Amino acid sequence: SIIASLPVSVNGIGIKEWAYYTLFGFLGVGIETAITVALINRFIQMFVSFLAVPGFIRSSLKKQAV
Repeated sequence: SIIASLPVSVNGIGIKEWAYYTLFGFLGVGIETAITVALINRFIQMFVSFLAVPGFIRSSLKKQAV
């Protein structure tokens, strides 16, 4: 997760996408499918993070009030 968060890219493809491409390449899956899975995974992570923001803000406000 830490390596995937680094703003480093290899030939315009992010580290996480590259890792998916490499892993799925060993399994015989096509590059398009591997990149699609990586991008869907990123969108799911972003969606879950956005859902958690209101709860985080609420708990932060409660801690400041105490």
